[in-house]
Amino acid sequence: MADDAPTADTTAPPSDVRWEKTYDGLPSTVSNVRHDVRSILGPCPEIIAEDLELVVSELAANASAP
Repeated sequence: MADDAPTADTTAPPSDVRWEKTYDGLPSTVSNVRHDVRSILGPCPEIIAEDLELVVSELAANASAP
């Protein structure tokens, strides 16, 4: 039986990592989305984190638009 969970002797990151969270469709939640994305990205290089934060922020803002 194959197990995709990382083990103590595994040096490679998991090939498929997902996070899921539901937000209210309100403009006020966009800052929460940005904050959560930054938390998830953790040690990601700053230039990449900034781009991803911007993309997710725009998606959240568009999703909350009337």
